[in-house]
Amino acid sequence: MFKFIKKLFIAIFATILLIPAVNAAPVLWVGDRVGQLGTVDVATGTANVIGRMSRAMTDIAFDSSGNLWGISFGSLYKINKTTATDTFVGNFGGQAQLNSLVFSSDGTLYAAGGSRLYSLNTATGSASSIGFDSQFNSSGDLAFVGGELFLSSTSRYDYDSLMKLDTSNAAATRIGALGELGVYDVFGLASPDGTNLYGLAGKSIYSVNTSTGLGTFIRNYSGDGLLEAFGSAFMSEAVSAVPIPAAAFMFAPALLGFMGLRRRAKNKA
Repeated sequence: MFKFIKKLFIAIFATILLIPAVNAAPVLWVGDRVGQLGTVDVATGTANVIGRMSRAMTDIAFDSSGNLWGISFGSLYKINKTTATDTFVGNFGGQAQLNSLVFSSDGTLYAAGGSRLYSLNTATGSASSIGFDSQFNSSGDLAFVGGELFLSSTSRYDYDSLMKLDTSNAAATRIGALGELGVYDVFGLASPDGTNLYGLAGKSIYSVNTSTGLGTFIRNYSGDGLLEAFGSAFMSEAVSAVPIPAAAFMFAPALLGFMGLRRRAKNKA
């Protein structure tokens, strides 16, 4: 009987460890139009200001180690996510004026400006052109979903559109109709998990369908003085961790206690 109960406890404990942790609502990081760095709870729209950077960043992005980076038109910066203090890394070089930024899963830092896609050297800040496609005009952000690179693209005559870019040559494919995002100035575009995509325009948060290009309004963010977004990123997009469910720790003492009782019973015998 003791052996059966012991095996049952072990089986329950092992099963709990394999249960995926329930993800909390994603927290969006925002660099606003006056250079403030803050966070936004997507579920509630509650915003908090962390601090002020030395300048307004045209976009921000996290690398796989959880380090925050930012660009301001012609330069690359590293940003302390706790204090918002930024450190100059280097200039892009040439005439590159960039407003969109994202890291890929292999650590490549991509940036876009106008109708050109670049990769950035994180040691020097220098930009290398990947390609040009007049079909897109970077509105303000890049994001990876399902391993594919998406961009919010502005239009002189319509709302912004969602574009898919080929990372080898910058060839662009529009997703859905022109202006399908349904709003101007989508300066923020980010995914918390490589599956769901969010857009930011002003203080408004949208969910974005990567199959149709349609943007659907979720809510506005407010609180603690965070202004209109110039760039956005999810730390979880670059840093994946699977915490052990709390329930596992609830069962652990019971299992250990039971095993201790079993040992004492054996000793008495």
